Amino acid sequence: MMLIHCHLPLKSQNMQILDLLAARHYILLREQAILSLLDPDFSVKLEAYKNLLILKNDAEGLGVSKQLNSEIPQITDGEFVELCLISDKTIGWS
Repeated sequence: MMLIHCHLPLKSQNMQILDLLAARHYILLREQAILSLLDPDFSVKLEAYKNLLILKNDAEGLGVSKQLNSEIPQITDGEFVELCLISDKTIGWS
C-alpha cells in the first residue's frame, strides 16, 4: 500500500491519475489540497475515494474543518506519521 499525500490544490489533469491510485492506496489531503474539497467539481470525485484522508490540523488551520464532509476521516499529525511508517511507499504529490 502507498500513501500519496497532496499539499497543493488539485488540478483536473491530475484527477485521472488519482482515480487509478485511489482504488488501492491512501490519498491524504493536507495544506492547500484540502481546499479542493470545497470545489464542487472535485469534491464529488474525491469523496467517492474509499481511502481518502484529511490532515485534521491543516483543515482546522484553514478554517474549513466544519465545511468538509464528516464521513471523510480527519487524522492527526501522529496518525500521519504512523501511516507513513507502515506504508510500503510514501509519495508527496504536488
